Amino acid sequence: MGWVEKRIDALKRGRKLTWIERRMLEHANPVHLFLLLIAAVVLVTGLWENNVSYSLVGLAIALLGHVYCWMQK
Repeated sequence: MGWVEKRIDALKRGRKLTWIERRMLEHANPVHLFLLLIAAVVLVTGLWENNVSYSLVGLAIALLGHVYCWMQK
């Protein structure tokens, strides 16, 4: 059993997670990871082409991944 499974099991038993544990579990979410990878590609493309619009879209996609995880709780 890995760290993530142990923390999820502890959460189900009623243990309160610390702030850093909540962030780590958030980043273990596959949807969040996928959105962050897409955001990284768009952001790097925007920086490469000196296009502010691409950079802002990349940041918005990354924020969307965070909001998705926050809304699940």
